[in-house]
Amino acid sequence: MLAFEKEALGFFISGHPLDRYGDDVRRFSSVTTATLEECKDRSEVKLCGVVASLSEKITKKGDRMAFALIEDQMGSVEVMVFPDVYGECAAFLKTDDPLLVTGTLEIGEESCKIKATEVVPLGSLKETNSRRVGFVLDASKTNREQLVALKELIGNHPGDCPACLYVVIPGSCRVTIRMPAGYAVRPSDDLSLEAEAIFGYNVTIFE
Repeated sequence: MLAFEKEALGFFISGHPLDRYGDDVRRFSSVTTATLEECKDRSEVKLCGVVASLSEKITKKGDRMAFALIEDQMGSVEVMVFPDVYGECAAFLKTDDPLLVTGTLEIGEESCKIKATEVVPLGSLKETNSRRVGFVLDASKTNREQLVALKELIGNHPGDCPACLYVVIPGSCRVTIRMPAGYAVRPSDDLSLEAEAIFGYNVTIFE
């Protein structure tokens, strides 16, 4: 639905692609577009966002570079992607996927820009930076069928990351159940989305 809104209107109405990545944004980013001006000129920043527009250029040496407008829920900022970086991330910049942009902040008189040193898909960081995957279950709303479906889901996403259950008893306590080694999983967006489909709300956390 968000993709249709963007295609038809040029902006999002009902939400933003970053909304479901809240935990990842907090883990991996150091700034938002709203806090960039609080940073020092030439400092390194890490910003999560999606590509609002992309303009490719050819340098005098014949190499490709790009200027990307990266937006989050607060605003947007221009990101300069020079040939040495663009060659590695061009494919990512041409998608609608949320990205993590690492770069050097350049503060001008009228606006800020970021000179990118690395651009990676935000979703891929789950697999490379997660030490454990947890499933937070509300005991008052969870039934046997959902638990059976979760067991099957875990079996469909085998990996090396330990998994655990956080069983929440509202108004009482939260119990941590560490799962056996045979239930280790591969952290991914698909795992999170499929678990959400089972329980009707986001139950997956990547630690």
